[in-house]
Amino acid sequence: MDAGRNAGVLCHPLLAGCRFCGGVPIPGPEPTLKILAFINWILLGIGALMALLYAVVCLMMWPYPELVENAGGGFGHVVQITCLLGLFTATAALATWLLEKRHRRWWWGQILLAGVFVTVAVFAWTTR
Repeated sequence: MDAGRNAGVLCHPLLAGCRFCGGVPIPGPEPTLKILAFINWILLGIGALMALLYAVVCLMMWPYPELVENAGGGFGHVVQITCLLGLFTATAALATWLLEKRHRRWWWGQILLAGVFVTVAVFAWTTR
């Protein structure tokens, strides 16, 4: 087959007799993007775990808000943390998906993730 006609077809590099590329290895992603994808997956996992844990805490505190207030805790503050962690998790998921799909605007997701990460850090620093 004509190589020019099938230039957009991606083949697995180990296919020696491929009719499209003839077994020519296709270059993989840059090492920098692999590291960035790894960091994104780590942030997504940590964010999802923390959001889930805080959601469970909210559900346990919800029936007894007066008991929590008497104990010195703040139900409203826990809800704020849960919502902020949910936003962080959603942003990390979007940034990870854009990077994994090599979307042409993957860097917008990275900028957004960095902004939300700074927001979470400032919130944690100012409310401690």
